[in-house]
Amino acid sequence: MVYDLIVKNGIVVDPLRKIHKKQDIYVKNEMFVLPKIDGKGEMRAKKIIDATGCYVFPGLIEGHTHLYEGGSEAGYSPDLMLLPNGVTSAIDQGTAGSANFTSFYNQTILQSKVDIKAFLNISSTGITTEKYIENIDPSFYDRDTIRYLFRKHKDTLIGLKIRMEEASCGEMGITPLAKTIELAEELDCPVAVHVKNPNVPIPEIASLLRKKDTWIHIYQQTGQTIFNQHNFIYPELFEAQKRGVLFDVASGRSAFSFKMIRESMEQGFKPDLLGTDLVQFNYYEKPIFSLLYTISLYKSFGFTIDELIEKCTVLPAKLMKLDDKIGSLAPGFQADISIVKMKQTDILFEDRHGGKQIGQELLIPMATIKAGRLLYQNIEF
Repeated sequence: MVYDLIVKNGIVVDPLRKIHKKQDIYVKNEMFVLPKIDGKGEMRAKKIIDATGCYVFPGLIEGHTHLYEGGSEAGYSPDLMLLPNGVTSAIDQGTAGSANFTSFYNQTILQSKVDIKAFLNISSTGITTEKYIENIDPSFYDRDTIRYLFRKHKDTLIGLKIRMEEASCGEMGITPLAKTIELAEELDCPVAVHVKNPNVPIPEIASLLRKKDTWIHIYQQTGQTIFNQHNFIYPELFEAQKRGVLFDVASGRSAFSFKMIRESMEQGFKPDLLGTDLVQFNYYEKPIFSLLYTISLYKSFGFTIDELIEKCTVLPAKLMKLDDKIGSLAPGFQADISIVKMKQTDILFEDRHGGKQIGQELLIPMATIKAGRLLYQNIEF
């Protein structure tokens, strides 16, 4: 057999199969395949990449970002930003609502090489600008259009997104979230909940969330946080995680602090997803910069590379309902690959709250392969 691609001599990290070892990867017809030695005992390929000294990950999945370029101030080009940083698939977290999702779908999702799934914002206009916040009064929910979009785009829309904070909910209490979950039950989909300076008690939000719902911005420190008045994580959050609620760091520009990361880890509370919340005005800017930079940051806090890659492959693939297609280097999966070099160097990480963290390792993107095609290669690789 002549393969389309062989990636040789790399350290394969594939959390789905619990693999962390030197291993070659074989690609044929856009999929991973098992190796077969020809009659001459040779492995032949149209292209061979030598990944000596590099990690070979499944194509990384950005679990929280905003990709509606041209329709939102937050949106950016998926292919331009994500592919050069080892990311081959992404979840758009509610940038578009029912009034503009069709435009987002036609303009961005269909045109991108990056695989994109999306949460639909419960607000009809979605996140169009930072100048004012979206309207999430349940009396304005366009339920009929939302139902129609979920029927038409059942392979793209994976849930509803709502912002639970003082600025958006005010005196409406828990009602917007309750009504969103009510609609999600009808649609049989999860809800992603932005929780920053919430207008209702943390335990009240946690008690409503169901298996596969997502709590966004777990390390934010505006208003109420995940810690109670005694500086312990609310028991309701541990209970929610046990019943299958997902917790996403969604760090953004300032929605996290190193102090909260350290204290939550000390109490045994870890995130499920490692979304960056990248938008047009914070990509290639610290403290987030990119997904690989974010992985490097969390590795400095003691997370292993295997568990971090799992949070950027296996778990978001399940959320995207693509866990039989992406998120692993297993035979039969789509040939999405991120080749990364771990550079040993002292690096100072800083948050927006004065926190500092010293790391010794920085992940550098060397090559990105999407469905068997090399779409990015570092000039030094």
